[in-house]
Amino acid sequence: DGHFNIYGNDISLFISQVEEKEKELLLLNKKIEEQRSFYEYILNNLPSDIAVFSPEHKYLFLNIQAIQDDEIRSFMIGKDDFDYCNFKGVSTDLAKVRRGVFNQVMEGGVELEWEDEAKDKDGNRKVVLRKMSPVFNANNQISHVVGYGIDITAIKLSKDILQKNILFQSILMDMATKYINLSVDMVETTIN
Repeated sequence: DGHFNIYGNDISLFISQVEEKEKELLLLNKKIEEQRSFYEYILNNLPSDIAVFSPEHKYLFLNIQAIQDDEIRSFMIGKDDFDYCNFKGVSTDLAKVRRGVFNQVMEGGVELEWEDEAKDKDGNRKVVLRKMSPVFNANNQISHVVGYGIDITAIKLSKDILQKNILFQSILMDMATKYINLSVDMVETTIN
């Protein structure tokens, strides 16, 4: 036939370059997946609730401490606290408070802290110290809001007991002082 294909070498070189780039891309994807797994592992094993919200106040991430049930945690991605309350069939009061705090964080661009107080499924008091912090992108716009929560019920109950003990001691001291004053008055009257 006598024809020489001058593109054969170019195509072979192109194919080998594409294959090399595909290997690099696979390696990069593997590294990204390893990093994602590492950070997710860390976030899931912190001893506090962690949630990441979109600027529209929708859940993007919830760690295991925030919601232990895998199905409910997966269900909540892309939803908000009102959806959770509706799903659980409970009052939306906490959702309203959280939305108000979220809106303040979005408007002011500052971290806010508050206490969520509610009853657990057994009717026991549960107090969670919560924080919401804005996360800014390169353009100084809020791209996400991170929520943190730690159960402080034991601390609150201890504080309540301590306050009751202080009140009780104050009453005892007041009674003792009145008794001592009465006794002194009686002794003085008897002497005179």
